[in-house]
Amino acid sequence: MYSLFLPESIRPRTMITRDHNEIIAFQKEEGGTIVLKPLAGSGGRNVFLLRPQDAPNLHQMIEAISDEGYVIAQEFLPDIK
Repeated sequence: MYSLFLPESIRPRTMITRDHNEIIAFQKEEGGTIVLKPLAGSGGRNVFLLRPQDAPNLHQMIEAISDEGYVIAQEFLPDIK
């Protein structure tokens, strides 16, 4: 959550929630491609790149992540490696 204190101009748009509907709305606002990851944890475990064609699996992805707590939904930045 530290990154939320950085200026918006240098970080991806971010939402922290457990609400499926908020994540679905965020995905639509972002044009269909977002990154989903757990708030707790590390090492890339349960991190998903959600593209428009993956939308039918969105609820399963959210369930896999939110089992452990809150979900971070972020704007996808294609230039980040």
